[in-house]
Amino acid sequence: MQHQDAASAALRIGIEALEWPDSESVHKAIVFCGAVVNIAVLGNEPNLHEVVGKDMFTAALRGLTLASNASAQAELMGLLREIYVRISAQSSAPRQVSACLL
Repeated sequence: MQHQDAASAALRIGIEALEWPDSESVHKAIVFCGAVVNIAVLGNEPNLHEVVGKDMFTAALRGLTLASNASAQAELMGLLREIYVRISAQSSAPRQVSACLL
């Protein structure tokens, strides 16, 4: 239980860091989140699919709106693409978040 709590906290911090006005932290968070996407795709954990598909996808979209993340826009778009393409097969969350943009 303790390991699960620590992993959950690390995941939340990584997701939140996508929206920080610090480009170095955002670059590191993108790498971390990319690894989490890979883990989510390989694993069979519906809760992780939902967190990645909804919370991480939304945070990456918000991160695109920050001027301080201008240098990370291509990486953020790549992360968004990975989440949408790879997680949509296991969760409808990325499609639902995208539909809200219309």
